[in-house]
Amino acid sequence: MNRYTNELIRDQIALLHAPDFTCADATVAAWLVTQAELKLTTRLMSAAWELSAGQGLSLAYQARASALFAAATCNAMLLSREQSLRQMLEQLLPGRATLTASKGLDALLRLFALKDVLQ
Repeated sequence: MNRYTNELIRDQIALLHAPDFTCADATVAAWLVTQAELKLTTRLMSAAWELSAGQGLSLAYQARASALFAAATCNAMLLSREQSLRQMLEQLLPGRATLTASKGLDALLRLFALKDVLQ
């Protein structure tokens, strides 16, 4: 489920095998959502790290910047299509492409560049 709109994104099946497992279904579902978001954020952080390589940044600064860009991009990608940040990012993509993990980081960086130019 989309945590902002409660719309169904996809079905996921979890197979659990533990003899004394007494966890509620909602807890398992929350764990699965967190795990999916973590995978997306990790992928985005890796891409952000590659983009920031060779910029002369300290490793600590590069790690913080990559993590922040990844978290912001992941958050924007999980927004509904009707929400303004996601709409803005999709408008910055060439050919009005759909916001995907590979394009989300690029769109966010374009937004920051545009903000910098307009100031």
